[in-house]
Amino acid sequence: MTMVRRRRSSSIRADISSFLMWAAEPHLEARKRTGFMVMIFLLIFTGLIYLTKKSVYANKEH
Repeated sequence: MTMVRRRRSSSIRADISSFLMWAAEPHLEARKRTGFMVMIFLLIFTGLIYLTKKSVYANKEH
């Protein structure tokens, strides 16, 4: 019986801590998703800028 109670109490503790984490920052997942999309955009944009620079200065002497 005590093993069952320990498992239940540890499960309850995990649930409570998860809820408190969510209650502290309810928009955390949306911010993480937005940040990930921004990083992908910046990587693609950097690649495009590099390729544009390379094509613009391809025939110029330095």
